[in-house]
Amino acid sequence: MKEKFYNHIVQLQETICKELEKIDGRGKFSEDKWVREEGGGGTTKILEEGELIEKGGVNISKVYGILPESMQKQLKTNDKIVTLGGIHGKITEVGKSTFVVEVHGGTKLRIEQSAVSMLGKTDLTDK
Repeated sequence: MKEKFYNHIVQLQETICKELEKIDGRGKFSEDKWVREEGGGGTTKILEEGELIEKGGVNISKVYGILPESMQKQLKTNDKIVTLGGIHGKITEVGKSTFVVEVHGGTKLRIEQSAVSMLGKTDLTDK
């Protein structure tokens, strides 16, 4: 079932990119397939210098692994994180084994602390 779902996501990425290229009229997506040593990988697609889109990305990932417990304990409110599923957000609450993460426009998700894969940027516009 996981592989079927991932294949569906791959097809969605392709469809989204094709439609955005049509809408933009000039820009074309470049593609970078990557592999994560700890397990998994993904595909990053970037469109730059289009007619309507200055820079945009449609990215997917399927990664495996667990954030070390020592790092899980250091995470705190307002830290920016990325989950194993590729969700970017900011921690708003810290529970015993979960975090509440704000992902966009006030939308909040409760996630397992072990689902955090890295600290970092929340979107392509972060500097």
